[in-house]
Amino acid sequence: PKVIAESWAHGAFPVCASAGLVPQILQDPKSGVLFEPTPTALASTLADLLNTDPHSMEERSCGLFDLANGLSLEHFRDRLEEVLVARYPSILRKF
Repeated sequence: PKVIAESWAHGAFPVCASAGLVPQILQDPKSGVLFEPTPTALASTLADLLNTDPHSMEERSCGLFDLANGLSLEHFRDRLEEVLVARYPSILRKF
């Protein structure tokens, strides 16, 4: 989901319902918070975050921009090139 990348790009810690592909994206607890998709779980998660030490939240938000940068088109291009060169070295040498 794009909203996760958008939050990372702005240094915001995403709080997301555990549904669809979200759990795979937020496997690392440092990348966001998951909650069961119920109103009660959302309320409980938000209450816990509001009671979290601000310095702790600031530390957790550090590095989120790097996660977003890993989703950039430039990163995708570079990674695709690495894969293609590794898989088809003789073909790509011609270019």
